[in-house]
Amino acid sequence: MHPPRALHELIPLWERACARCSCPPQQSRPRALPREQALWERALWKRALWERALWKRALWERALWKRALWERALWKRALWKQTLWERACPRYLRASHQSRPRALPRNITRLLLAAILLATLTACGNLARSSLDAARLAIGSGALEIDPARVAANPYAQLRVDGPDTAALMVLGNDDDGLTSWYSPDRRIVFLRGGVLAGTHGWPQDAIDIRIVGDNPFVRLAEVQQASTRRQYDWMPGHRFGVEVTGELRRGALETIDILGTAHTLQRFDEQLTGPGIQATNSYWAEPGTGFIHRSRQLVAPGLMLEFTQLKPYRPAGAAP
Repeated sequence: MHPPRALHELIPLWERACARCSCPPQQSRPRALPREQALWERALWKRALWERALWKRALWERALWKRALWERALWKRALWKQTLWERACPRYLRASHQSRPRALPRNITRLLLAAILLATLTACGNLARSSLDAARLAIGSGALEIDPARVAANPYAQLRVDGPDTAALMVLGNDDDGLTSWYSPDRRIVFLRGGVLAGTHGWPQDAIDIRIVGDNPFVRLAEVQQASTRRQYDWMPGHRFGVEVTGELRRGALETIDILGTAHTLQRFDEQLTGPGIQATNSYWAEPGTGFIHRSRQLVAPGLMLEFTQLKPYRPAGAAP
């Protein structure tokens, strides 16, 4: 009879041979054979190599992810700089090679960027400077006490902006294909498109860009009974870009509001906004026949609403009076 060769055959023989032994059962088992031990150690070694490879791959993917986030942040910042530049100067100046700013080093801080923006506004020509001077004349000195006679005598369109703790009189500085830029004497800027807020600069929390995605019911506001809206906000500081906010726009009742001593009967619209950390209501008062917005209260950023009142309305050429 040939002796058994397999380990499972050796164990019963070993136990029978050691039946009279007083040692514990766990000590009576034979040690692993060299071949079995080699296979076990080889399996452990392969597993260690596999875990090390997974660890290296995880580190590599994490490095790629960090690099992608960094490149995206740089790309967003470059787009933000370009957006501020394009909004600050008219199109005919941007077409000139000399009017474009040179690329800035990456280590330029946001404060320096704001200073460059203000210098750019000054370089945009006599229109912006005249607009700021006109705002100072309309306001006078001290608190914001607007003189209707001065507003009427001023050749520039004028807009009043009221916030939680501030009020400003702004004048129109530029119209770039429907995107109007309004400047205040303290260098704040508001961008409107058809009376709807498109961006701000100079507030503690700014929306550097607000985009309506998809259908825009404000282009036919006089006909709207109820409509849905979808916007994307870019907020600074905080580098929150592309924040989606949805809205439900509904027609309200006719209301009479007073602007510089003149009563206006306007159609009210309310827009309920919902988004990440956002629960707000935009309100608009528009002409019933044309949809031209005379007054509005709109969201800039979480916790910041601004009210806009057209003191001397701006109507582009060809628009309904």
